[in-house]
Amino acid sequence: MRLQMLVLGVVFLAPAYGQTPPTATEAFNLRIKCKEMVDEKTQTMTEDFYRKNAPELDFFFSSSRYDPRANRCYGEFHVKQKYRTGPTKERERRILYDMQVDDLMATEEITDSKRYGMVYDHSHKSMTNANSGWDDTDAYMNEMMEDKK
Repeated sequence: MRLQMLVLGVVFLAPAYGQTPPTATEAFNLRIKCKEMVDEKTQTMTEDFYRKNAPELDFFFSSSRYDPRANRCYGEFHVKQKYRTGPTKERERRILYDMQVDDLMATEEITDSKRYGMVYDHSHKSMTNANSGWDDTDAYMNEMMEDKK
């Protein structure tokens, strides 16, 4: 019986410990690479889309986070637009990407004080649907971008 438990423990726990975490130097270099990937996407988003299609761009900024435990790079993009014409006066968006696979993970938006949000990460368990998903999405994005030490 003990042998069976030991074998099951090795089978189920080995994959979790199979990858060694990066050294301090490797993690430093991966953080730099992550920042470069986010800066490149920021350049593409501002030049190819927002500057051409939204001249009312109020601000655009981005941030990066490399997670050494998951070995993933996340990019957060924050955009605010003010419109001089049309029914919409103001729109603010926050977007989260997994930069290594260029995968949209979550997006939230405030349009004229109305909040909306959606998490596209299939492993995420939604906690609330308040504000059309905005509260849950905001909590998810904050957690993903938090630097856990």
